[in-house]
Amino acid sequence: MKIHILKVNRSDGKKLVVQAIHDGKKQNIETFETNEKTKAKHLKKKLEAMDPNKLISQNITFDVALHDFKKFILNNELITEETRLLNVGYITNHIQPYIDETCLDQYNLGIFKETYIPRLLKSKRIQVKFDHNGQYTRKRTDKVIGKKTVKETVGQFKSFIRFCQDRDWYIDPKILNFKFP
Repeated sequence: MKIHILKVNRSDGKKLVVQAIHDGKKQNIETFETNEKTKAKHLKKKLEAMDPNKLISQNITFDVALHDFKKFILNNELITEETRLLNVGYITNHIQPYIDETCLDQYNLGIFKETYIPRLLKSKRIQVKFDHNGQYTRKRTDKVIGKKTVKETVGQFKSFIRFCQDRDWYIDPKILNFKFP
């Protein structure tokens, strides 16, 4: 990863732009006035020490990542089919609906603790009814999910984060350290 300080002509005069280049992707990090060169140099040193995947957005959406994760689970022959379907159900019913961010790199431990966990604790159970034709319908009931389901869902979320790390997709790894009090 390379960090450059460039002089750029803008409509409101010349500016200094701190730009990061990684794997052919360029991203402007911050813009400074021309008399703020020391601030730009300080930011450059700070950015050079950072992880390039965290610095430059990979634009991997949660929809794509969760879809790939579900395919990975369904193709995993090491676990039984019932467990695979149950794990995909946790993702579909209790993880995917409660994520508001679009890209993986926007998601962090603070959002996980302050937004996702309270929503998960209020999540309603899903009732699946099968008819004689092999079709099924899903319906949310009025009952809240139990502690075991909450722990299993958080475990699946952590598995999803490890799945993302295996593919070099950046998502905050501090979420893996989360434990219920």
